[in-house]
Amino acid sequence: MITTVFFDLDDTLFDHQYSRRCGFSVLKEMLPALSSADIHEMELFHEQLIWANFEKVLTGELPLADAITERICRVCARFGQSLAPEDIPETVRRYDAGYQKNRRIIPGGRELLERLHDEVQVGIITNGFGSIQREKITCLEISTLIDIVVISEETGYRKPDKRIFKKALALAGSGAAETIYVGDSWNIDIVPASVYGMNAVWLNRYALPCPDPSVAREITSYEGLDVRELLDDY
Repeated sequence: MITTVFFDLDDTLFDHQYSRRCGFSVLKEMLPALSSADIHEMELFHEQLIWANFEKVLTGELPLADAITERICRVCARFGQSLAPEDIPETVRRYDAGYQKNRRIIPGGRELLERLHDEVQVGIITNGFGSIQREKITCLEISTLIDIVVISEETGYRKPDKRIFKKALALAGSGAAETIYVGDSWNIDIVPASVYGMNAVWLNRYALPCPDPSVAREITSYEGLDVRELLDDY
């Protein structure tokens, strides 16, 4: 019987993709060379830049503010918009304003959490800085629906390290077989959760090819998801 459901946070509950797209839409209107750029290609390149420096940011070797500025400058340069040094702060500020103004929970996410919270413990396992990730949870107004929050900076382990999953299960008092883990990243969320013995559910909103259907149940949306069926599947 399932007793606990854990979620990843970014792009599993917090709609980072939507907020980022809104930020880039601001830049496309603001900067002439970006007006014809493919916003999806901008997002893909930006995502590569995030992961390229993720370890340095987490360890403090690269300050987060510097990493954000570097990413925006490199995205602009990649798509033909050079920035004068004096224009960089305002460009970053405008992107961030567009991002922050459009933060939201993934459609159907609140309703899913509300239904789950009536049935089981609900938790989050996320990579990132404690203050930033907790502020996102507050922004989404889901704090009362979350029983357990496990963040890589606070535990000393980050996904896909199995020790962060072990820590989460210990806090929940649940066995792996009694737990569902929902995530959007196949390699960082789904594979390690499955290897550790948890019941993995892959949120695949962008119709990516599934590497191995035997590893996880695949869903494409939270809207209309039958919670009772989800819990009874395991």
